[in-house]
Amino acid sequence: MGLINPNKKYKKLITVGCSFTNGHNTHAQGTWGSFLSDLLNCEHETWSNSGSSNTCILNNVVNYCETQDLNDICIGIQWSEFTRREVWSMNNKSYMSFTATGLLDKKYEIPNVDISCFRENMDSFLSVWFDYKENILRTIYNMFLVKNYLESKKVDFIMFEGLGSILDMYYPSIEIENMEKDDVGQRELSMLKDNVKLKIFEDVTFFKKYGTMQKSMQNSHLYDESLNDGHPNIEFCKWWSKEIHNYLVENNINSTFR
Repeated sequence: MGLINPNKKYKKLITVGCSFTNGHNTHAQGTWGSFLSDLLNCEHETWSNSGSSNTCILNNVVNYCETQDLNDICIGIQWSEFTRREVWSMNNKSYMSFTATGLLDKKYEIPNVDISCFRENMDSFLSVWFDYKENILRTIYNMFLVKNYLESKKVDFIMFEGLGSILDMYYPSIEIENMEKDDVGQRELSMLKDNVKLKIFEDVTFFKKYGTMQKSMQNSHLYDESLNDGHPNIEFCKWWSKEIHNYLVENNINSTFR
């Protein structure tokens, strides 16, 4: 089990991500997941939520696997913006995501969540919740957790970065090594080393041919910014799903002859 195999008969493709996956203005029928499921000749179901943080995406993957039938399913995961954080909504009984930009915008509100306490203590939250190193670390942890969790469940999958990359913030290894020598408490930063981050990208289950979905979209002639509020439009989603499918075909052929 591991990478989705296009030669295998799946009953359903489950997609997990943010609004780049759940079909902002295009709905579930106009997403990369719906087009990829057509190419895999199976059903499609999305467990995505607009604005999801990467921790929420991890939660949705685990929630699906622990509550639903895993027979003959495969999973596609689109990682989101690493700066997104989550807060529990008692009314919704779920996590709601937000960013520092949202907190700074006084017009921004989270449905059924009082965020006044966050705004009143912005200095504290900006330094603790929105530190870039810490949020990249959280995303790295989530990626490793999902990979190992799905492998333990014997579920085939593929994942890719949607909005922003853990490589966007460059921290030379020598800088991190010096930090570790000076302060034992900085050892957590070893997860930011290039060789650790690249282990994720080098794994066959990670689709990275064009970088993040957002950057690829913005550079594509298929993308029309006026169509979908900065989100993937249908023609681009068709192309993206085709590229993922080509990748799956190529890598499953290669694995057959190893």
